[in-house]
Amino acid sequence: MAGLTPKIPLILDNKQGYVLLEDLKDLAIQNFLLVLMTNPGERIMDSSFGVGIKKILFENFTSYTISNFEESLRAQVSKYTPYINIKNIDYSESDIDQGLLYVKLKILIAPIGEYVTINISKNGNIITNTESNI
Repeated sequence: MAGLTPKIPLILDNKQGYVLLEDLKDLAIQNFLLVLMTNPGERIMDSSFGVGIKKILFENFTSYTISNFEESLRAQVSKYTPYINIKNIDYSESDIDQGLLYVKLKILIAPIGEYVTINISKNGNIITNTESNI
């Protein structure tokens, strides 16, 4: 079966050259994560692309940090992934590592009606979970 796009990070595959994403949910999640994880100025030919969430994971946790991040994220999602609706963003600080931030995002992939939860830890590890269909 032909895929939609290469899965990032690129992994070689003997059948198709690279491992490909074959489902719209995975494609939407990958596109959202690219917007979330790319630092502004990092993408060639589009210096305004990206939110750069890793940089805020280590900043002081203030209301300014939150509002600045959320405003940037919503603008980027609206421009680059308009088929995704951000339903909720939760923040929590680690009890063990004082001042380090964890972020939990709940998004809706509108065309397929699926909610996905994305957890991002202090070291940038990402865990995605499909919650339910509408």
